[in-house]
Parts: sequence; C-alpha cells; structure tokens
Amino acid sequence: MNNLKRYPWKRTDLATAGRRYIGQCIDGLITIVIFLIFMYVIQFFKLEGKWIEILALAIPAAYFVLSDALPKGQSIGKKILKMAVIDKDSGKPCDLYNH
Repeated sequence: MNNLKRYPWKRTDLATAGRRYIGQCIDGLITIVIFLIFMYVIQFFKLEGKWIEILALAIPAAYFVLSDALPKGQSIGKKILKMAVIDKDSGKPCDLYNH
C-alpha cells in the first residue's frame, strides 16, 4: 500500500511555527490540568508519602514528554489542530518505536 494513502501528510504540509507553538501550549495546559486533578485527589483522600508526590509530578510530566508518541503521532493539542509528528523520510506518524 502506498505510504501516501495510509499517511496523507506530506513534507510540504508542515505546520507553521505558530501552530506548533499553540499545540505545545494546549498540551502544556492539559499537563497542568492532569497535575491539578492529581493534587485534588491527593487532598480529597488525604494521601501522604513520597511516592504519592512523585506520582503527582511524574504522570503529568510523562504526558508532556511522551505526548508526541501517542497514536498517529498526535498529542491532544495536535489532534485539536489537526497536526501530527511524522518521520521525515517515510512520512509515517511517530510513536514510541518510530521517531
């Protein structure tokens, strides 16, 4: 199957720097929301301990760092803006194994 049919993004369809920045801002806001949800749950259930604090920081940070490796190379911010991270040679969307 032709890669262009499976992965319709072309190198000429690259997003502008402004769109990429907006996508990162959206993902940053999502990261903050995830963190705030964790903080609320920790306070609501009165959870304590170093592991709880580490998880409250690690999970939002993991989303932010690994968000471009989500399915089809799209974080939530990129999905909203209809963008994707693609391999420069094959045009395939990036994931954890293809970057």
